[in-house]
Amino acid sequence: MGRFIVLTLGSGAIAALLAIVIAGLPTVLAVIFPSPAPTQILASALFPAVGPVHKTVDVYDPPKAAPRPAPPAAAPVRPTAQPSHQPEPGQSPEPGDH
Repeated sequence: MGRFIVLTLGSGAIAALLAIVIAGLPTVLAVIFPSPAPTQILASALFPAVGPVHKTVDVYDPPKAAPRPAPPAAAPVRPTAQPSHQPEPGQSPEPGDH
């Protein structure tokens, strides 16, 4: 029983240390062998120059809304006579009857 625990925890510890070393390897290599700074590309070499556009926009003065027309008057609703069908207590269908 003790040998199983030592082997299990030992292999887990070795795997954790190995994962830390593998994850840190690119960082260590970047510190030891730094890459040269990338060359700068001017935007004017890729995109044509565009002149400035001046436009005044007044966002604090919205246009005045036209008055809304009054809604039409609703016609009076007449009640309709509908028969109310209430099943008798003995008329309810049994479970499984379709």
